[in-house]
Amino acid sequence: IATRISDIGQGPKAKELSENPLASVCFRWPELNRQVRITGTVSKVSQAETEFLFRYFRAIFLRELY
Repeated sequence: IATRISDIGQGPKAKELSENPLASVCFRWPELNRQVRITGTVSKVSQAETEFLFRYFRAIFLRELY
């Protein structure tokens, strides 16, 4: 399972992850009244992939708003 979380790579969290590349993310699954937790290692992605993902998920978010 791949999960992508993006930032510009200059903040405190980016520094922490570069020193210790372990992370977890928790998603709520309301239909099952459960949570899903994903734990694993992280790695840096290219600037091009970051920009693509930003545009892609922004479009989905905007569609949901309207």
